[in-house]
Amino acid sequence: MSRADRKKNDKSKENNKIGRKLFCISILLFLLIFGIKTVDNAFRSMLLIDEPKVFGHLRLDESIHQIYFLGEKVFVNEEDIREVYGYMTDEVEVFIQMIKDKKGQLVKRNEQ
Repeated sequence: MSRADRKKNDKSKENNKIGRKLFCISILLFLLIFGIKTVDNAFRSMLLIDEPKVFGHLRLDESIHQIYFLGEKVFVNEEDIREVYGYMTDEVEVFIQMIKDKKGQLVKRNEQ
C-alpha cells in the first residue's frame, strides 16, 4: 500500500468518525427535546395546568403567530419577518455586487 493510499484511508476514516459523531449528537438532541416535551405534557395533564407549555406554536391570525418557549409567550408578525427578510436579501445582493466590482478592479490592476 502506498503512502497516498494510506493517507486517503485515514481521511475517509476521519470523515466517517465525524459523520458518526454528528449523527449521534443529532439523535441525542432529538431525544432530549422529545423527552422534555413528553414529560411536560404528562405533567400538565396530571395536574390540569393550563399555562404556557415548554415548546409550542399557535397561529392567532393569518399573519400573527404565538410561540411558547420555556413558559414565555412571543408574538411574531409574519409581515414584519417578510419585510426584514426582503431588506436583508437586498443588502446581501448589494454587498455581493460591491465585492464583484472590487474583484474586477483588482484584476485590472494586476494586468497592468
